[in-house]
Amino acid sequence: MFLTLVVQFAAPATGSYQGDKAALYGKAELKDSFDRKKWEAHHVSYDPNTNTMTMQLVETSKHRTKHEGGVKDFETYHNLEKGSYGNDNAREAAKRQESLCHQ
Repeated sequence: MFLTLVVQFAAPATGSYQGDKAALYGKAELKDSFDRKKWEAHHVSYDPNTNTMTMQLVETSKHRTKHEGGVKDFETYHNLEKGSYGNDNAREAAKRQESLCHQ
């Protein structure tokens, strides 16, 4: 599978797909009107030492294939159930980790 990659940045993990996408768009200096039907934020990896997600903006059609990435890394590190990224527990875990990284 080949992906068309537009941008890749490390952004603070928020525990929320929308929050992470907003952080990626901010880092890339993209407007929210960027074509969401064609492009999607892909979580590549999670670094708990800095509480950052390496993220890419990739073709939506290619991103829909089964894969693992930064969300799985985040859920595993924070001992969260699979599929829980985006819920209150994930957002709280991201906030706790962010405060630990800045002590």
